[in-house]
Amino acid sequence: GEPGGVTALGYVRALAAAAISWAVSVLFFTNLLGPSRLLLAVTLSALVGTTVDSVSGQLLQAVYRCGVCGALTEVPVHCGAPAQLVRGIRGFDNQAVNAVCALTGAVVASVVYLLTG
Repeated sequence: GEPGGVTALGYVRALAAAAISWAVSVLFFTNLLGPSRLLLAVTLSALVGTTVDSVSGQLLQAVYRCGVCGALTEVPVHCGAPAQLVRGIRGFDNQAVNAVCALTGAVVASVVYLLTG
């Protein structure tokens, strides 16, 4: 999809992924955290991570317009020619958005762990 899409479906999918992550985590980490604490950490991480992913995709991820075909693209070269930056930060690609999202999720989970201990 287009970078920065915040949708209800995206949040439903994030909650579904959180539920699966929680279920798997309960099998291995219940003695360390307890199921309720784990559920809170995983759910908040998923929701905050999804939001950060969408917002950073919309505000930071580079989007270019191809000078040849006019298409919007996430790559700086399209149709064999340099594309013009339309928004975002040059070089801040989807991998950078994913890294920010993953780091945010890890920080949120850590904070929940520390605050609920």
